[in-house]
Amino acid sequence: MKKVGIVDIGSNSMIFLLMDEEGKVLMERVEEWGIGGYTIPPFSLISKMKESISNFEKICRENNAEIHVFGTEYFRKHPEIFKKLVGCLPGKILSEEEEAMYSYISTLDIEGDDRIVVDLGGGSLEIIKKEGFESLKIGTHVLNGEFKLSQPYDGPINPIVEWIFQRLPDCEGKTLIGIGGTFVSIAAFEKKMWDLESLHGAVLHIERVENILGTVKKMSFDDLKKLEYLLKGREKTILSGLCITFALMKKYLPQMTVSTKGFRHAIAWDILKNGELTYPWKKWRARGELNPQPPDPQSGALSC
Repeated sequence: MKKVGIVDIGSNSMIFLLMDEEGKVLMERVEEWGIGGYTIPPFSLISKMKESISNFEKICRENNAEIHVFGTEYFRKHPEIFKKLVGCLPGKILSEEEEAMYSYISTLDIEGDDRIVVDLGGGSLEIIKKEGFESLKIGTHVLNGEFKLSQPYDGPINPIVEWIFQRLPDCEGKTLIGIGGTFVSIAAFEKKMWDLESLHGAVLHIERVENILGTVKKMSFDDLKKLEYLLKGREKTILSGLCITFALMKKYLPQMTVSTKGFRHAIAWDILKNGELTYPWKKWRARGELNPQPPDPQSGALSC
C-alpha cells in the first residue's frame, strides 16, 4: 500500500504525518522547537531539529513511504536555514497561497457553510475563504516581540487584543475554523487532555476563551510547563495565541471549531492521489466550483 510522510516545519512546531493511500493517519507527531523566536538559531537547535528530521526519514524508510518536507513563513524569510535543516530531501518552502489554500482544503471534513478558516503560526496568520486569502504578519512570536509578553503578564490585555482586532480584514462567514497549535492547545487546556484525534472538531466559545486568557496571564512559565496537556515549548506562545484567538472571535464569530489537521494532510492527499502537488484550488476556480468536496485519495476529489 502506498504511503507518504510529510514533515511540516513552522515557526513554533515541527509536525510529522504518516498517511496511507486510504487516507488513514498511521502516525502524527508534534514537536515544539520555537525556531521562529530566533533570527539566527543556535547551532544546538539546528542540530536537534536535523536529528528529528533524520528520525522521521528513518520511519519513512521502515514503512516504505516517500518523505516530503515543507516550510512556511519563517523559512520564506530564512530559506538558507531551511536548506540547513532539510539538505537534499524532497520538499519546498510553501508560498503564502500554497500554505493558505492547502490549509483550507484540510478543513473540508468539518461541517459548516460559508467558512472562514484561520491558520495561526508563529510568524503569520492566514485568513482564508474559498475565493482567496490574506496573510498577516501577526503570529505568536511576532506578538511576543511587539508587546514583550512574558509569564506572568501584569499589563492590560485589552490594548493587545485591540491592536490585533484593528489589523484583521473585514470578512463575513457562517463558520469559523481554526488551524494551528494555538487553537489545539486552547482546546486541550479546556478539556485537560492532549489527543489530536479527540480534539479535532472541538468547539471554542468566546466567553470560555476570555476566561482561559485571564487564567493563563497570571501563570508563570513554570506553572504552564507543569500542565501535562500542554506540549513542552508551547508555554512561550500560549498567551499571545490566546490574545489572537480572542480578537479573531470578537471580529468574526463567537464560536470556533478547532481542526487538528493542516496543510500537511491536504498535501499528503494530493501526493498520494496524483503523485505530486497539483494545486487543486486553481482547478476549482477554473471550473467555477463554489462547494469543493472533502479531499479523499480514493474519491478523486483532488484530481482534475
